[in-house]
Amino acid sequence: MVPKGACDEVEGLVRQFIWGSSGGSKKMALVSWDAICQPRSYGGFGFRHLSDKNSAFIMKLVGNRNNVHCWVDAWVPSMGPLSKLALGHVNINLDCKVSEMVMENSDWNLDLFRVWLIEDVIQHIVSIPPPLDSAGPNSISWSRSTTDNFFIKTTYWMMKEASWNPKNSTWNIV
Repeated sequence: MVPKGACDEVEGLVRQFIWGSSGGSKKMALVSWDAICQPRSYGGFGFRHLSDKNSAFIMKLVGNRNNVHCWVDAWVPSMGPLSKLALGHVNINLDCKVSEMVMENSDWNLDLFRVWLIEDVIQHIVSIPPPLDSAGPNSISWSRSTTDNFFIKTTYWMMKEASWNPKNSTWNIV
């Protein structure tokens, strides 16, 4: 899981490279980054927004996670069980579910995490969308695929397709 700030920083470096900026001298962008990040079939270059791609990678954590234990299951990518990272093991409820760490407004209850975890770990948690009751029970299938298999490319396309503009046929004449 890559924090959004890191994604934005890397994307900034890529933009500077694409537009020919170097050593502090910036060049004017002739095309918006959003236009470049559209698929080729929509008139873009097929680049991808890193934070959206990152979200697509964690979409495998589907469902309401009612059966995922917050402290003993490895639900945060590359972190392992959170109980091994906790500052104090004495008062941790090992039966606590991930879904119990979400407030009524569907945001993470970060105050609960801050009691036992350092900020670096919390930033990893924040980068994961909180589970939603409306998502239903955990499942292994992926309804956007004809084979029920999960593909990052399909997920990214599904997330971004509504924001892409159809290719303007006027530019085909030029």
